[in-house]
Amino acid sequence: MRIIFYGSEHTAPALRMCLWAHDAGHEVLWAGYLGDVIGDSPARHVQIKSNDDPGPELDVILSDFKPDLAHAFNFSFLTGFHLRTGACPLISSAFGGLNALVGSPHGLPEVTDEIMQESAAVIVDSRLLADAARQRFPDACVELICLGIDPDHHKKVPATQRREWRAALDIPEDATVFLSARGIGDGYRQPEILKALASALCELPAQSRLAMIELTRGWDRRERVQELKALASRLGVADHVCWLPELRHVMMPGVYGACDYVINYPVADAFPSTVMEAVACEVPVISADLPAYKGSYIERFCRLVAPDDDAGLAQAIIQAAAEPAASRNSRTASGRAHLVEHFNEADQRARLLSLYDKVAGAS
Repeated sequence: MRIIFYGSEHTAPALRMCLWAHDAGHEVLWAGYLGDVIGDSPARHVQIKSNDDPGPELDVILSDFKPDLAHAFNFSFLTGFHLRTGACPLISSAFGGLNALVGSPHGLPEVTDEIMQESAAVIVDSRLLADAARQRFPDACVELICLGIDPDHHKKVPATQRREWRAALDIPEDATVFLSARGIGDGYRQPEILKALASALCELPAQSRLAMIELTRGWDRRERVQELKALASRLGVADHVCWLPELRHVMMPGVYGACDYVINYPVADAFPSTVMEAVACEVPVISADLPAYKGSYIERFCRLVAPDDDAGLAQAIIQAAAEPAASRNSRTASGRAHLVEHFNEADQRARLLSLYDKVAGAS
């Protein structure tokens, strides 16, 4: 089967689904706005250059590749353009596009109604979101599939590898490290995390550090990082911040393992793979208590703080650092066991490949 995937450097995790199809023997093509994330992928890829009217480019790509099926991510305008070509059935992964249904302050994308009505199937990654989508769009075919975790890859890092990762990332061996693992952007509230660290610092171990990954997108990526560095200096915590380079996704278990805690403090969310991977690696997570997380593993196994409660985040950081190791280790081990049982990547991959066969066969 020939499958075209529409994505961008903003949807790097979605590349995993493309590779699942590739590894299953399907002929795949990744089309969109590309960054470094796609460079070493075995998937064929083609750059779409127009930001205003990609229609002519899409027509050429579709004519050359002749796909049997399309899979698009994020409810981007490329999804809408594909639907209007009528070239082949489309599966749409929400990847944040339906967050407004579970408490996001942002509205639904303009193309939402068209995508929900015209897509052969719409993939969401949490049961709460699936229920909300089916209620709002009763005629849509909504499928519950997430990226999941690979138990053999997403696992606790041995002590010797932890020391090696710390040395490679220039993290002091004796530091207590809190990792802000999401990409730098307005929605992930890195300035508030920095301020919470500054507030908590006097009650934390002397060698405490906040690790931030220089993962950001867009023309102003350098400016965003420089603004955060300037803020750290104004807050007097610049010496307590470790700046980590953007690394390939496959290397992230080592980054989690080099840190002691992960902080997840977004404005809105759905079902973050970053948090899932950290929990699978048995790293304790401090997270905003968002409506989208209700009833999920995040509610059960993460230390929660009310959204927009920066003082509460500072207290949660202090409390996490003071938690007895036995209690912390018991919770992180239980969290990993839950994910291995219920969110194994192999099961999610099988469900996705079955959906591809079902949709392509129906056409």
